[in-house]
Amino acid sequence: MTDLSIIIVTYNSARFIAKCLDSLLAHPVTRYEARIVVVDNASSDDTVSIVRESYPQVTLIESGGNLGFGRGNNLGMQRAPARYYYLHNADAYLQENVLDAALDHMEAKPRTGIAGLPLVYPDLSPQTAAYGRSAPLKWTLQELGVGKLAGAIASHPRLGPLRAVLRRVPVARSYLASHAPEQSSKIVENPDWVCGAALLLREEVRVALKGGFDPDIFLYGEDEDMCLMARSKGWQIEQLDVTPVIHELGWGTNSKPSPVVARFKADSLRVFIDKHFTRPGPRWMVMRAILWIRCKRWGL
Repeated sequence: MTDLSIIIVTYNSARFIAKCLDSLLAHPVTRYEARIVVVDNASSDDTVSIVRESYPQVTLIESGGNLGFGRGNNLGMQRAPARYYYLHNADAYLQENVLDAALDHMEAKPRTGIAGLPLVYPDLSPQTAAYGRSAPLKWTLQELGVGKLAGAIASHPRLGPLRAVLRRVPVARSYLASHAPEQSSKIVENPDWVCGAALLLREEVRVALKGGFDPDIFLYGEDEDMCLMARSKGWQIEQLDVTPVIHELGWGTNSKPSPVVARFKADSLRVFIDKHFTRPGPRWMVMRAILWIRCKRWGL
């Protein structure tokens, strides 16, 4: 079996895919057998022709429809079985060969089922890539806009003791990491979940989860769900201390999602909430209420 399948799911990704593939080919895995697989979700732009004509060494799978992020990755992993899978967003780019070191780490840590790579924006400023699990308190803090407070706590020289205490709390740990002033301090220890934009997954985890991502979660929340399900089966989740991957993440665009994306996001988060919170318990009701507020803000 191949050591590593690098899976990239595309949907109208023509403006990203060449740069993405060029970065992977410029920094190839050298100590393991690897292949690159693009799963295209019925793009209407030139994504497929770019991959087919310019990258013959890349395996192209045309899904025949828009399967969403999770199901697209599941299809890629099913069609290109390997001991490990590296899931890489189409708008993400390697700065150097970090996959050899990432695989070395996985080989040395057999109980680590999923490992996320750190992320930065195109200007190399830190981007959050590891988190505490979604919960009523965390979502409430997000709605209240705690970013400035987290930034002050993360950077103030006299608040070291407070930071040490707060880092023991998952919801606070991810906030502090996302606002840390130095990139090296952004590695989150023992996260509940890691971002699917640059994620390494063990084959045994894919099998244990019956294919990988939950097929009912179309877009958004699928990476957290997969990590939480893996944790529930005894696997560890880590964020690796390697050179970050550049991730555009809507760089330079309005943060408000388009109506179509907003609908996908809302529907997926409803599935996530109903799956991970007892209905109709108080925590479920708070999560659903906050999602309702977000939907109104998104224009739904």
